[in-house]
Amino acid sequence: FEFNHLDQSGAKLQAFGSYPYPSTVSSQRISILPMPTNYRTETVNAAVNWVGDRGHATAAYFGSFFHDNYNVVQFQTFAGANVMQTMPTYPSNVLHQLNLNGGYAFSARTKMAGGLSYGYNSQNTMYGYDSGLAPKGGPMVVASPTASLNGSVITTHADLKLTDQTTKDLALSAGLKYDDRDNHTASNMYSFNAINGADTTRYPNTPLRVKKWQGELAGDYRIDAKQKIRLAYNHDQTDRECNQYAV
Repeated sequence: FEFNHLDQSGAKLQAFGSYPYPSTVSSQRISILPMPTNYRTETVNAAVNWVGDRGHATAAYFGSFFHDNYNVVQFQTFAGANVMQTMPTYPSNVLHQLNLNGGYAFSARTKMAGGLSYGYNSQNTMYGYDSGLAPKGGPMVVASPTASLNGSVITTHADLKLTDQTTKDLALSAGLKYDDRDNHTASNMYSFNAINGADTTRYPNTPLRVKKWQGELAGDYRIDAKQKIRLAYNHDQTDRECNQYAV
């Protein structure tokens, strides 16, 4: 079992794009300003290990908890007009992950190893931006459809590998790997003015799901102590899709 606690305070430089005021491109400014920092990060590792005559296994939990004590920072961007604008700080988020790994020796020459992993990552910090509407009250033309992202991502991983030392000089192997990153965040339409004061821009956030399969069949033959021949077949497949797309 392992527990870590980290506190961070001070300031970090970050780029800010100011909203044009009063709604003219000439008012646009890009600035590098100190972002106030007040972070708390806690991580937890817990695992149970087993070792037998022919096999071994590990069951584990990993948790990461990031909390930003600030939500927004305000800064003045238009000299002489006392215009204060708002920029969000880093959002708090949580990650839970379960892992299972192990291996088994069928014989002295044939062995198998693999692993499973399941993770859940979430973030639901309130949006931070000027509450008024464009052209002078803030960047949003239409109020945000949600107060926060309510984002969640599920990641799944599985791998399995079988090896066989067929002869002293010949080794065969077969492996499979699967990864799935599934973004369950809802898609919404956001209407805002571009930073250069251009016409209204409508953009939906696009939660993607990416699945990847990998497979390999391989053989290694040792000619002598310095030379070896390897023959392998690999298959990679990646699928991308959008669970939902706001219109």
